[in-house]
Amino acid sequence: MADISEVIKVFAIMSLAWPNYKAKDGTIEVYASMLEDIPPDVLIAAARTLIASGGEFFPSVSAWRQTALDIMLNKSGTPTAIEAWEEAVKECNRCGDYWRYQEGKKYPEYSHPLITSCVSAIGYAQILETENVDIVRAHFLKAYESLRQRRDIDQRTLPDVKQVEQKYIASGIKQLAEGLSK
Repeated sequence: MADISEVIKVFAIMSLAWPNYKAKDGTIEVYASMLEDIPPDVLIAAARTLIASGGEFFPSVSAWRQTALDIMLNKSGTPTAIEAWEEAVKECNRCGDYWRYQEGKKYPEYSHPLITSCVSAIGYAQILETENVDIVRAHFLKAYESLRQRRDIDQRTLPDVKQVEQKYIASGIKQLAEGLSK
């Protein structure tokens, strides 16, 4: 993850692309604190993308972060929902039903964890044995997009914001449990 010295280097390069930009005191520290969870190579790629886009004004933290996270999410090679469905069906058909009953057989393996999660949510047997493929496919596509969106939101959320969310989630669960025990 990027430290302040790496952000300073990239910031200096970006400021050359926007020669009229003059950073105020503390600006680099604010950028560094908001970008610290992003790997340095992604920060550089995002900076190059922003420079190439030719915006009139120096990019905000939000724009830089958005560009960096778009690069990270696209770089992950996430299959589209249709590609995921095709792989799920192909793998389910390849393995067939025998894997559940034969000792030592492996579960079907998928190219991306989102496909694995979606097959698990929908049900391997449902995909393999359905008589109404259209309905199962529609459910799969919707579930896959939901899982992908949840993953994207999670990756875009700042680490310190996640900590605050977890604190309040834990507090809410505790209050719910106390309310149920009365």
